[in-house]
Amino acid sequence: MLQIFTKMPLFVLPLFAMLLHVGLRARRRSSFPIAVLVLIPSLFFGLSLFLFLGKYGSNPGAILFWFLSFAVGGAIGFSYAQTLKLQFDRKKKRVEIPGSWIPLILLMSIFTSKCSLGMITSMMPHLTGSLLLLGLELFPTSILGIFAGRGVNCLIRYRASPT
Repeated sequence: MLQIFTKMPLFVLPLFAMLLHVGLRARRRSSFPIAVLVLIPSLFFGLSLFLFLGKYGSNPGAILFWFLSFAVGGAIGFSYAQTLKLQFDRKKKRVEIPGSWIPLILLMSIFTSKCSLGMITSMMPHLTGSLLLLGLELFPTSILGIFAGRGVNCLIRYRASPT
């Protein structure tokens, strides 16, 4: 059991602490630049796709499932964002989002699934890129889609808001 922690990469615990901090802050109403809602999911989209293609690049079915997983998450996130009472400040290009536990739950879910994948593939390297792990690979992709869908919805509503 202790070996899990001693062999863990050094960045894992600080990453956990940062995600926990961000998720806990999201419980309260917050305001931030509208670009953040689009830029951060876009960066993670590129990183996620790049890493996924490195493992499953030769499998068109897996790539299709990656895009479907992202799209389903995007639809969920877009629909969820419709229910949010957002306030826009067009002058400062900011959006105010109500507090929620959902971002914390989603961030911890991504961390847990990615950490689990890392542990499984470090103990059983032959499973890297295996279809046996595809579901666990796609779970964080769908969560990324949720964040991206929320960002797209907020951007559309921002552009439609009165100046």
